[in-house]
Amino acid sequence: MGALGIKSAVTQGSKLAWRESEHQEIGSVDCIGARRDLIGGSRPFQLQNWKQKVSRMKKAEFIRTAEKLKNQVTVMEKDKHSHFYNQRGDFRTEHSVLEELENKLINSRKTERAKIQQQLAKIHNNVKKLQHQLKDVKPTPDFVEKLREMMEEIENAINTFKEEQRLIYEELIQEEKTTNNELSAVSRKIDSWALGNSETEKAFRAISSKVPVDRVTPSTLPEEVVEFEKFLQQTGGRQGGWDDFDHQNFVKVRSKHKGKPAFMKEVVEHLPGKTLDEVQQHEKWHQKFLALEERKKEVENNVSRDPSRLYKPTKGWEERTKKIGPSGSGPLLHIPH
Repeated sequence: MGALGIKSAVTQGSKLAWRESEHQEIGSVDCIGARRDLIGGSRPFQLQNWKQKVSRMKKAEFIRTAEKLKNQVTVMEKDKHSHFYNQRGDFRTEHSVLEELENKLINSRKTERAKIQQQLAKIHNNVKKLQHQLKDVKPTPDFVEKLREMMEEIENAINTFKEEQRLIYEELIQEEKTTNNELSAVSRKIDSWALGNSETEKAFRAISSKVPVDRVTPSTLPEEVVEFEKFLQQTGGRQGGWDDFDHQNFVKVRSKHKGKPAFMKEVVEHLPGKTLDEVQQHEKWHQKFLALEERKKEVENNVSRDPSRLYKPTKGWEERTKKIGPSGSGPLLHIPH
């Protein structure tokens, strides 16, 4: 809950800063638009009045949105601190990591806020200079050209600022989506633990009842079968040591991308706690697993056509068949399947 609170708070805080900055930009743009009207000729009064009304409505909407976001941030901060500090003693190591992350995010937000305020202050000062120049308008070509250059400079600064904020905002939205996916994955994984307890016990009993491959005489099994079973024992079973939830998601994403290397980055997004290196290692394991399983299936297909090929004849059986032949009257050696 602490990580979610931190992540949500910084996302909402960044959205708030972006909206507040855009609110100030609109005021600057309105000012420039009005000054252009003075220089380039007056527009009809009704049109100008309508544009001012729309501008005021936009400003009011921005203010309402900003206040709403501020309230949401405050509530989430309180909720985060409540969970964070009430459970601090139970998970000391985990909370120390979250606390360090929180401090980094707070400092990052302060730095970002200071940078935005500095950029807006510069634009605001340039607008003030333009307003001061317009108090004493001189109908000369040089004066008009000077005003035009000032307005272009302000407009370029505003557009640059808005583009920077747009890119930051898009990055935050993508980060928010990734976080939501990770939280959903964690939630599903926890649910699968609760539902899988009984199934895990049944599977464990079933596995325990089987004879381990190392207790079966290797000489009686085809090499492909022995190699596959030993591979499973040595690498953590049919899921390569991963739990069922992680492995099934790995296989699902892998199938969607048809095994192309790009799928591994998406796997990391779907499986919080798994690094790219761990996913790459699991992919190597999975490729070997598929190859060995395919060889085992080929042997099984051959056996289905001729069951006697599953086991190699023992030395005693070879000696016996030499004396009496496979169809002799002596008792046959029964090899259980």
